[in-house]
Amino acid sequence: MYDLFMYDLSDDAHRLRVAKYLEGKGHRIQESVFECTLSAEEAARTAEDLAKLTDGSSGTIRIYPVCAVCYSKTIGIGDIRDDTEKKGFIVF
Repeated sequence: MYDLFMYDLSDDAHRLRVAKYLEGKGHRIQESVFECTLSAEEAARTAEDLAKLTDGSSGTIRIYPVCAVCYSKTIGIGDIRDDTEKKGFIVF
């Protein structure tokens, strides 16, 4: 399963902690958007860890699960880096 993690955090320290944490889970596709390949259990644990890192109070974090079929149908436009050798890309 692919997961997109997106955040909008007002606290600089929280934003930095979240970015560093997510860099260890996947790769950054935009400034505050990370693409990760995680099991359902790993995604749930990651969500819990992120809530702890931010105290749940400095903004929002959204997690979007994307199935492999849907992910393979995504289209990228522009200077898209393919770090994971996938057929598709996520564009917002």
